[in-house]
Amino acid sequence: MIGPSGGRDPNPPRTASRLLKAIFQHMDENRIEQAWVADRMGMHRNRMTEYRKGAVTPGVIMVEEMADLVGLDLYVEPRGKTDA
Repeated sequence: MIGPSGGRDPNPPRTASRLLKAIFQHMDENRIEQAWVADRMGMHRNRMTEYRKGAVTPGVIMVEEMADLVGLDLYVEPRGKTDA
């Protein structure tokens, strides 16, 4: 998973999606290379860069798959929900 650069992209994610930003930040913090994720998802490595830059927006299924590969769980909860 970790490459010569340590897996960290020197550029912060610029996508408009808060969810994608969180996934890429998690990848950076855990030294998970974009190329590693792209290879396992069967996509060209440049596509991950396009996602990170906000040039292309992936579908929901793709985001779920990315999150799963990097060890994140996604869930939905009602707004304003607080733990009592």
